[in-house]
Amino acid sequence: MKLIRDERAYRGILDDFVAQRISASVFVPRFRNLWHLDQAVGIDSVQPMSGARVNTAGLYGLLDSIDSLCNTYVHNLPAGCGYRVSEEQFRKEIESMTSELRLPGAHEA
Repeated sequence: MKLIRDERAYRGILDDFVAQRISASVFVPRFRNLWHLDQAVGIDSVQPMSGARVNTAGLYGLLDSIDSLCNTYVHNLPAGCGYRVSEEQFRKEIESMTSELRLPGAHEA
């Protein structure tokens, strides 16, 4: 497993999205780009843990779960592709997953 290059970048993009400073159309590609650049996709030892607490899933588990949620959200955007989730609901999901991610270095207003 590789180490995340810039943990602050993840915290920043998550904070910006939850605080409604950016839209899902900006958040999803930025987050996925960070995740894929870190080559963290498909980490064998970490499974997505939807609904798990951060201290249980760990940072990699949390980020992998967010990546999975992004994939599901994007997949369900076009009409006729199944259950459509609003951007607000998607934001609330991300917020609930990251509510315990109170690490120093996140954007401070």
